[in-house]
Amino acid sequence: STNPHFKPRTATNLTILELGRNPFDCTCDIGDFRRWMDENLDVTIPRLADVICSSPGDQRGKSIVSLELTTCVSDTIAAILCFFTFFITITVMLAALGHHWFYWDVWFIYHVCLAKIKGYRSLSTSQTFYDAYVSYDTKDASVTDWVINELRFHLEESEEKNVLLCLEERDWDPGLAIIDNLIQSINQSKKTIFVLTKKYAKNWNFKTAFYLALQRL
Repeated sequence: STNPHFKPRTATNLTILELGRNPFDCTCDIGDFRRWMDENLDVTIPRLADVICSSPGDQRGKSIVSLELTTCVSDTIAAILCFFTFFITITVMLAALGHHWFYWDVWFIYHVCLAKIKGYRSLSTSQTFYDAYVSYDTKDASVTDWVINELRFHLEESEEKNVLLCLEERDWDPGLAIIDNLIQSINQSKKTIFVLTKKYAKNWNFKTAFYLALQRL
């Protein structure tokens, strides 16, 4: 028989078992036979060291008694482990994708709902340096002129107002990344003012500053 199957601890009347010239397929299927051999020591197997494997290729020519069966796993356990590993892998991948795509949205919705339940609380303004950060299209000459000569003039130079604004062209640190300047300007200001135009509403700087301001809110 190429694949002999014996159940361990099975009573037998055998005294001598000849195994010579059998083409043993030394896979995990032969595990029951090996365990039967180990547990039925009263059965004599002549020239046991000469009983060798004929397949598979990596076991060909090896003695059947030298087989390592500790790595063999039943098909049921292998299927469970495979499913469990597949489930864990898919879960981790979906969690990573969900975190990348929806983290900010979930975070924002959570805090909006929390604010509706507990009410809004004012942030501490003790660490703020500016009264307001003004976000506007610096590439639009007319908008820049209005912000500098009208808005800034009436808020900063008016004796009644006495307001300090944070302006990109005047107060941003040179050499610092745009996102870092935006975060710094918004966090160091009590308020954020957006001067909107149709062109600026599509600008990356506006969208980023808007999200950062919402986040701080």
